[in-house]
Amino acid sequence: MNLKVLVCVKQTFDTEAKIELKDGKIADAGINL
Repeated sequence: MNLKVLVCVKQTFDTEAKIELKDGKIADAGINL
C-alpha cells in the first residue's frame, strides 16, 4: 500500500517527491495528502 501511495505522490509532485524521497519523508507527505 505504501508503495502505491509513493507512486501517487511522485506523480503528483514529481519535483517535490524527488526532494522528499532523498530526505526519506515521502511517506509522511503521502499521509498528509
